[in-house]
Amino acid sequence: MSFSKPLFPTFGGPTGPTGSTGPTGPTGRTGPTGPTGPTGRTGPTGPTGLTGPTGRTGPTGPTGRTGPTGPTGPTGRTGPTGSTGPTGSTGPTGRTGPTGSTGPTGIQGEAGGNGGLPFYLNHSQEISVNLYTLSQTQTQGDEATIPYTSPTTIPIRFQTNLNLTAQRNIPGGIYILYLYAFNSGVGSTGTFKVSFKLKKSSGTSYFATSNPVIVSTTSSSPPATVITAVGSAFTLNIGEEILLEITLNTFSDSSVIASVNYEYSNGPGYSFLQTTFTPQGPTGNTGSTGNTGPTGDTGPTGTTGPTGPTGPTGPTGDTGPTGPTGPTGPTGTTGTTGPTGDTGPTGTTGTTGPTGDTGPTGTTGTTGPTGTTGPTGQTGTTGPTGDTGPTGTTGPTGTTGPTGQTGTTGPTGTTGPTGTTGPTGTTGDTGQTGPTGPIGYNIATISPTAGDMYPVFVQTTGANIQLNINDNTSTYLKYNPNSGILTAQTFLTASDYRIKENVLTLDSYFKIDNLRPVTYTNKISGNQDIGLIAHELQEQYPFLVTGKKDGLQNQSVNYTGLIPILIKEIKDLKERVKILESKPLL
Repeated sequence: MSFSKPLFPTFGGPTGPTGSTGPTGPTGRTGPTGPTGPTGRTGPTGPTGLTGPTGRTGPTGPTGRTGPTGPTGPTGRTGPTGSTGPTGSTGPTGRTGPTGSTGPTGIQGEAGGNGGLPFYLNHSQEISVNLYTLSQTQTQGDEATIPYTSPTTIPIRFQTNLNLTAQRNIPGGIYILYLYAFNSGVGSTGTFKVSFKLKKSSGTSYFATSNPVIVSTTSSSPPATVITAVGSAFTLNIGEEILLEITLNTFSDSSVIASVNYEYSNGPGYSFLQTTFTPQGPTGNTGSTGNTGPTGDTGPTGTTGPTGPTGPTGPTGDTGPTGPTGPTGPTGTTGTTGPTGDTGPTGTTGTTGPTGDTGPTGTTGTTGPTGTTGPTGQTGTTGPTGDTGPTGTTGPTGTTGPTGQTGTTGPTGTTGPTGTTGPTGTTGDTGQTGPTGPIGYNIATISPTAGDMYPVFVQTTGANIQLNINDNTSTYLKYNPNSGILTAQTFLTASDYRIKENVLTLDSYFKIDNLRPVTYTNKISGNQDIGLIAHELQEQYPFLVTGKKDGLQNQSVNYTGLIPILIKEIKDLKERVKILESKPLL
């Protein structure tokens, strides 16, 4: 992994004290400001994060006791019916007799109970590669069991053949997949997981997603594995179909072979999907009901438990590019220049630029006495010397007397007229506005070198600012601009509970099954490295990735955020090992 950091400056030797500054000349007039282009569009808002699970409902209180029923007197002969008198008060109810044994359960009917039609998984009717028919009718003949010797990296897909002639609104509700799946590995006692998703054939987002269900049976005529998912309402347009995607994964060991019975009208079972479509399927025969047992007193209903916290909101999408700045208003009249404050300490002297052409030398006047020469500071790199103009005739040099003190600097001459400003070039598109950086200081910028560089720290004491340069012999913190490597002893991440809210324990949604670790050559540094592809990780955990695929800026990954997921996966593996080790050996 590589981290990008800013470049840091270096400094030359100290400069001697600067003399008093002469008065400033008048400011020239400001030219007219060119027209500002139109403002750019705002970029799209990023996707909303997943909603957290609802908390558990609190327990129901005990049922209160029923009062005793009085004895019933003998019934006399029925006389003629007279006028109905007023209704008397109801006597106490007698005790309810004991509950009789429950009668046998009737034969299970076909696909009823959900209010929608069943769609059968007709694996023998292949539409295209890995795409099979999902229809309301069964095929004519049985088909052999289909084994899967390894987890399905590409889901097993089934598509309806509704062929709608008009738009149809599909209500939300529960979708149930009855899949006759089992482990057919010889001598294997391992397990695997089954899950499914539903979406429109023309869409990319899913309107129903199930949790995975563990399959452990080894019988070739297994009971149906029941997988449920809550689906949202949606509209199905003409020409659109519904796509079912089934995933078999999390094989407990290499001996597992996940097999599915798709089309057996008798015996092993016919796998199907119960939908929210109407009309309702036929109901199976109901078994005889046993005698009702006594009802206990109804107790008070317990309070409903609190709703669980809402899941974290997903990251906000990248901000669109900022439009061009509007036209600048006219410049106001320049106020009177205030007195010049004391000159602050002189910053580090930058590299000396090239010397311009030297004008003709005038006649040399009488040389005044020379003052005492102060200590010479370190000389910066001298630029190339321009062409020297012709030298005038030098008069005879007199005897040099003692040098007196240097006189005050004379007033600055009048500034010449400013030349005509050239035409302004076309303004390019404004790029995305980056985050606001820290307050800058007047520090010279240098070009990166091949060696290591050391960061500058700013220390404020009252109104003073000090620049502390890290010792260039330190191995604790340094930066190499050519390799892009920042070296430090420890990197810490803020993780105090006081900065966190909506805290939830990671559940089965957070897993590493679909992550693809890779090794690669970094095209910027040329080094061999190991990591993840940012946009692939973004499909699973968008909040661990910044930027967009093929955007203006390279995408970055928060690798630290993957550590809690790895801890959770290791804990799950340890629990599974504990369970397996507790089972007796065959």
